[in-house]
Amino acid sequence: MQTLMPGNDGSLFDWEKDVHDLMGQMETILIQDPVFTAHAFDPSEIERLQLSPKEIIGLLMGEAKSTLAMIQPYLRPGMRLLEVGGGVGIVYALLRARGFDIVSLEPGSEGFGDRHQAGLRVLELLGIDPGCWLRTGIEDFEPTGTSFDLVFSYFVLEHVPDLDRAFQIMAGVLSPDGVMVHQCPNYTVPFEPHYNVPLVPFKPEWTAAFFPALRRGSVWRDLRFTTVTGIKRLCARNGLRPVFRKGMSATAFKRVLADPVFRRRKPGFVKTARLLRATGMLKMLEHLPPMLDTPMQFTGTKMTAV
Repeated sequence: MQTLMPGNDGSLFDWEKDVHDLMGQMETILIQDPVFTAHAFDPSEIERLQLSPKEIIGLLMGEAKSTLAMIQPYLRPGMRLLEVGGGVGIVYALLRARGFDIVSLEPGSEGFGDRHQAGLRVLELLGIDPGCWLRTGIEDFEPTGTSFDLVFSYFVLEHVPDLDRAFQIMAGVLSPDGVMVHQCPNYTVPFEPHYNVPLVPFKPEWTAAFFPALRRGSVWRDLRFTTVTGIKRLCARNGLRPVFRKGMSATAFKRVLADPVFRRRKPGFVKTARLLRATGMLKMLEHLPPMLDTPMQFTGTKMTAV
């Protein structure tokens, strides 16, 4: 059994080094672990993505690194953290090992394998306490009076069945001076990033009429078409002030250029990304208004907070 050594309680950390070290451990431990692979990968998704299990592990590591980069500016010693959609437990494992007080919610869902069970296996193999790794969705979370200083998710909100209920609970558990930060698609831009297909503008659910194979995908059937306007509305109803980060499309194109595994998932964007870089237009994308940017990343704070 491998054990990640914790740092000082609640200390900040060099996430690049820690993710690199964890990636090395997981590639060594998990790629040949039948319990993990049986639960982490839905066979239909492996076939659709045309990636090997090792490449998918690399993709999961990349997502964990992106999640940590997203939340790092908000991390402070002694914070209580709530992760909505824990995946296979990588972020939970790393933050728990570094002494952070984190609760992670991972209900598992069709099309993604049983990732809660996969996460339990990760935590077992890495020697991490699974006590706050919970098999529940945010809509069913019962915090019993507990508040959190940071609530976050990474490409999860578009899979949440009841966003109204989710925002109600997230706003309710957020501490008065807390912040929540999320990243998800902005479907105002008519493109679906899971399937790499264009969408019918303003009526994305009609897209399956033109791409019938979508109807066979459980991920498609469960999608909620999140938009900047919809997020603003949900925040307003729950007393939250949203702030959207600019330049997310530019960041995505830069990742296509820099990340070989991500590039394989987005082959149709390679030429476009190179053209944007060569013409200087990639820099211009950094100034797109959030309404026209996808994915979207936003923070939410309570309107009563100073």
